[in-house]
Parts: sequence; structure tokens; C-alpha cells
Amino acid sequence: METLASTLSRKQLLDLCNGLALMAAVTALWVFIAEIALDNRDHGAVGGAFGIIIIYSIICYVKLNNMARQQPKGSVDDAVEKSHNKKMYVIMASAAIVSIGMKLGLMTTRHDNLTVPLFALIVGLHFLPVGKILNHTFYYVAGIWICLMGVIGLGLIFQGVSAIWYNPFVGIGCALATAANAIRIIRLGGITSLEV
Repeated sequence: METLASTLSRKQLLDLCNGLALMAAVTALWVFIAEIALDNRDHGAVGGAFGIIIIYSIICYVKLNNMARQQPKGSVDDAVEKSHNKKMYVIMASAAIVSIGMKLGLMTTRHDNLTVPLFALIVGLHFLPVGKILNHTFYYVAGIWICLMGVIGLGLIFQGVSAIWYNPFVGIGCALATAANAIRIIRLGGITSLEV
């Protein structure tokens, strides 16, 4: 059966692998944040549900990686590709530096309760330039969604809602966006559930 992956180059498949691995890891992080705040009040339901998606993503990562290794090596990256990669590294590094600075600032001012919603805002905002660089509308939607989760989380904090509610809300909402992106990447790779 012919899949989309058979028309993709080795480089494109490896890029999908990298994106899929990153989305699986970030989904796991958001679920971990939600589960810690829930303190097993959900009996592990959130972790179990997203765990299935994360495991499926890992299996698809291995499959995409194997398909990429079977493709012939392409030519050297062109200047546009190198420029895109450089911009992506700058965006990722900037988001990491801002996140660390935000956490240190919140610890210093004793406002640790704002960490998860503000982290969601940083992550959501970093998706917007990624969408422009990769020219994918989905990244704009995911970025706006994750920012919305952060803003709602901040609103819940300022309304006096307990951390056992706003952190899981933000974590699950953000995990939905990153899991959806993982599924989108799997589909771009041409993998169906029957092929796994």
C-alpha cells in the first residue's frame, strides 16, 4: 500500500521523527504536571488515557525512523533549510531561557502558584513563530489554544480556585494540544493504526 511516507524524503521523515519525539515528550510533561496536581484523585485516568497516545507516538516514531533509514540519503541542506533550522533553535532556546527566568522570578517573589499557567503562556507563544516558519496553520491553532489554557489558569488563580483544579486543567488542556500535534505528525508520516 502506497503511503504519504513513500513520497517523503529521508530528511522530511527524520524531521517528522524529531517533531513526533518532541510532542510525545511534551505531552508526557503536561500529563505529569496534571497528575501531580490531581494527586491520584482521578485514579490515573488522565495518565492512562494520554499514556496510550504517548506509547502509540513512540511506536510510530520507531516506524517512521525505520522508514527514513530505508530512504536514500539526499543532497546537502540548502540555505533556506539551514535558515529554518537556525530560527527553530533560536525560538526553542528563547522559550527555554524565558521559562527558566520566569520560574526563578516567581520563586524569588514567592508566586510559585503562577508557574504552570505562565509556562503554558510561554509554550503557546513559542508555537506562533514556529507556525510561521513551518507554514502550518495547526501551530497557530495549538499556540492560541495553549495560551488560552494559560490565561484561563491565571483567571482561576485570581478567582481563588485551588491548585488541585487549575494546574490539572492547564496540564490536560495543553496535553490535548500536543497530543493532537503528535497525531497530526503521525498522519503526515502516512502511518495508520493498522500499520502499527
